[in-house]
Amino acid sequence: MRGKISWFHKQRNYGFITGEDGVDVFFHTSEYQGSILEIKDGLAVEFERKTNRDGSLRAVQVKQIT
Repeated sequence: MRGKISWFHKQRNYGFITGEDGVDVFFHTSEYQGSILEIKDGLAVEFERKTNRDGSLRAVQVKQIT
């Protein structure tokens, strides 16, 4: 799936991606494939969406679209 980083907290190493379907998905920098220095609001990314045990969504295998 594709989307854009809608919010990122650099000190806490997490943020949210708004997918092309309009759904916000949590992501952690440990799932970012690249330098975390390039992460910023509005960055276009590709990712896979997974469901946590509690039903919340998280993004995995997040990478910048070039």
